[in-house]
Amino acid sequence: MQEQGKHTVPTSTFIVVWIALLILTALTVMVAELHIGRASVLVPLVIASAKAGLVLWFFMHLKYEKRLFKLLLLMPIGTLLVILLLTFADGKVRANTRVPAEVLSRLRPYADKL
Repeated sequence: MQEQGKHTVPTSTFIVVWIALLILTALTVMVAELHIGRASVLVPLVIASAKAGLVLWFFMHLKYEKRLFKLLLLMPIGTLLVILLLTFADGKVRANTRVPAEVLSRLRPYADKL
């Protein structure tokens, strides 16, 4: 097994990335308080993806890996993206589904007990 070359990363790079992570975390908290409707799920996911990208790229030194390894990392990310898209699509379909009145009338006594 070949030993990979060591990469010396300046401390200032880690400090800048750390500050960026703190800013993105604060932004996530601010977005959570805004209640922006449908985007209240999507925006934090995008921010979390950016934070994960920073951690992978700099702290886990993905920046210095070979191209094949970087491409292989896209497979689980793509799989996660497909799962999230299917989940959102299912939620959209179920949101447009109406519960029959007969079912609601049978469930109403149980709801009153809550």
